Amino acid sequence: MKLERQGSARNDAAACFHSDLLPLGRYPLKLDDGPHKRTMNVSDMPGERENFFDVEDFDSEVLHSVTADCAPGDYYQLHTVMRRWSTETKLTERKKAAFRILSDICFLYFEPGSRTRPYKPVIQLEDSRSFSLDDLTPVDLTVLESVAAQVTRPDLRGRIWDVLWLKRRDLGVSTAISAIEAYSAVNIPTGQHQRTQLVVNCWDRALSLARMIRGAGDITIEPLEAVISDAFNRALTEGGTLALELTYVSVRYGLDADRRDERSEALQAIAATYRENGQHYAQREFLEAAARWKVAKQRRGAYWNIVIQIAESHESDANLELASSKPSYIRIATILEQAIQQYRRVPRQFRPASMEMQLAQLQQRLLTAGALAVEEMSIIRSDPLDMSEMVDGAKARVSGRSIFAALIGLSTLFPIPNHEELLSAERELMVEGLGIYSQVTFHEDGRLTAKVPAPSLAEDADFLSARAISNFAHRIEMVVRGAIVPGLETFTREHCISERQLLQIVVHSAAIPPGREAFFVKGLAAGFDWDFMSSSHLLVPQLEAFLRYHIQGRGGDTTVLSPEGIHTEASLGTLLGMELTTDILGPDMVFVLEAFLVNPHGPNFRNVQAHGLISESAAGGVHAVFAWWLCLHLVVLPFWASGKSRKGPESQE
Repeated sequence: MKLERQGSARNDAAACFHSDLLPLGRYPLKLDDGPHKRTMNVSDMPGERENFFDVEDFDSEVLHSVTADCAPGDYYQLHTVMRRWSTETKLTERKKAAFRILSDICFLYFEPGSRTRPYKPVIQLEDSRSFSLDDLTPVDLTVLESVAAQVTRPDLRGRIWDVLWLKRRDLGVSTAISAIEAYSAVNIPTGQHQRTQLVVNCWDRALSLARMIRGAGDITIEPLEAVISDAFNRALTEGGTLALELTYVSVRYGLDADRRDERSEALQAIAATYRENGQHYAQREFLEAAARWKVAKQRRGAYWNIVIQIAESHESDANLELASSKPSYIRIATILEQAIQQYRRVPRQFRPASMEMQLAQLQQRLLTAGALAVEEMSIIRSDPLDMSEMVDGAKARVSGRSIFAALIGLSTLFPIPNHEELLSAERELMVEGLGIYSQVTFHEDGRLTAKVPAPSLAEDADFLSARAISNFAHRIEMVVRGAIVPGLETFTREHCISERQLLQIVVHSAAIPPGREAFFVKGLAAGFDWDFMSSSHLLVPQLEAFLRYHIQGRGGDTTVLSPEGIHTEASLGTLLGMELTTDILGPDMVFVLEAFLVNPHGPNFRNVQAHGLISESAAGGVHAVFAWWLCLHLVVLPFWASGKSRKGPESQE
C-alpha cells in the first residue's frame, strides 16, 4: 500500500550557521563570521560540478555512517555534516559532488504545506541569496535520481524524491508517491522531545503531497491519517509539545473530525495541570490548541469558555509577576492588556454577568501598571553621529543575538522623537531668526501640496508643527539608510524568521486587533524578504484598523455622522486627532504617525499610497521601509505604555 501526506508552514532552526557551511547562490554573497570573512564566488556554484555521474560513484554506507547521529527531520544538521564531507580529501571528486548536492537540498527554508514553493532560500538579501532549487542543473537532478533509491534515511530520501517531484515532473507521479512513502516512514517520537516539529514537518509534507496527487495512482490517505490519530492519542497521555504540533496539522487537514470535542477536552485537561503548577504560558498554549479544535467545529459557548480561561491565565500570570521580588511593570501591563483583549473577544451573549465589572477592574490595574512601566523606561541619547557610526551602531544592536533578541534590537533602532522637544527646537530657531520664512511643500511632480505663511509670533503653532514635521521627514530618510536597512541586513544575514514564528509574535502582541493577525504576519514577512512594496500595501491600511480597535475598546466612537444621518468611518487623520488616541499612544507616537502618514508637510505616505499617487520606485523606497519598521515597532513593543500612563494612575479615570 502506498501512502500520501501534506505539510505545514514551518521551518527547522536553520537560523544559526557557519559561513563555511553555506551552500552557494547565483550571486556573490559576503558574510561576516567573527574576524574572518568569506566571499562565495560564482565559480563555487552548484552548477560547476562534474558533467558525468555513475551510480557506482555513490557510497550509501558512507552516507549512512556520517548522518547516523543526525536527529530525524533535522535537515540543517544533515546539511552541516554532508557539507563537511563534500570537501573530504579521501573522497573522489564525483563522491564529493554527490555530498555537495545532498547538502544543498537540505539547506532550504521548509514550508511543507505549500503546494507551489515548499522550499525557499534560507538567506535572501537585496542582491544575493543562498542556495535555491533553481540552482540545480540537469546533471544535479540526474545525480539525485540515481542515488534516491540507495539512501536509507527516510527523511533524506523523502527530501530527494520531493525535489525530483518539483523539478522533474517528466518522471511522473511516482516521485511524489516515493516522497510520501519516505516521509511517512519517519518515526513520530514518543515521550517528551525538544524538536518534535521537525518530524511533524515530514508527515505534514506527506499529507500535502497526498492531497495534491489524490487519485493519481495507488494512493490512499487513510493510513496516514490513522498514524497521526494514534500519535495524537499517545501525545495526549504524555502532555508534551507533540500534541500542539499535531493539533496544528490535524485541524488544518480536517483529521479526526468526529473527535473534535474529545480532543479539545483532553487538551484542556493538560492545560489545567500546567495551571496548577503555575506554568501559565504552557497552560495558554494548550488552551489555544483546544480552541483550535472548537473553532474547527463552531464558535459556540464551549469555544468562548476557553477564551475566558486564556484571559484568566493572563491575569494569573500578572499576579505572579506582581508578587515576585522585582516585578516588571512593563511585563505586567503587557499581560493585563492581553487579558483585556481576550475578554473583549467574547460576544456579549456568552459573557458571564460579572465580566463587565472585571473588565473595569482590569482597566484600572492596567492604568496603574502602565504608569509604573514608564518609570522603568529610559531614554538613550547620544551626540550627533555620522552615517558610518549610525550603521555600525545599528549592526551592533542586532548582530550576534538570538533571533528574538535581534528582533527586539531591530524594532528599537530608532527612538520615537519627543514631540515637545521637536517643537521647542523649532521655537528656538525662530527666536534666533533662523526659522522666520514661510513653509511650503512640493510633490515630486512639482505641485505645491502644502503652504504655511511666515509666522508672526514665536508661538505660531501651525508654523512650528509644519517645520517639525518637515524636519522629521528628512530624519526618516537618514534613519532608514543609516539604521533600519543595515539592521535588517544584519538580521536577515544571521537569521531566517518564518511566518509561523511571526504569527506567534503577532498573536501575543497587545497591539494587534483580533482577526488582523494574517495581514500583519504577511506584511512583516514581506519586509523580511525585502519586498517593501507588498509590505506597505498590506500593513498601512491595518494601522487604521489598529487605531479603530483600540479607540472602540476604550469606549470611543470612530464614525462620523453626516447631515443626512449616515454614519461613515472616520479618516485616519481624524482618528489621530482624537484625544483618546493620544491617551492610548501618547503624543510622541501620535506625532510620528500623523507626520509620516497623513500630513502634507511630511511624506503623507498613507494618502499618496491610498490614492494611487505613489510611483513604482517610491512604493518600495525609504518610506515603505519606514512603514514596515514602524509596524514592526508597534507589534513588538508595548505601544500603549507612554500614552496610557503619562498622567499617572491617580489622575486617570
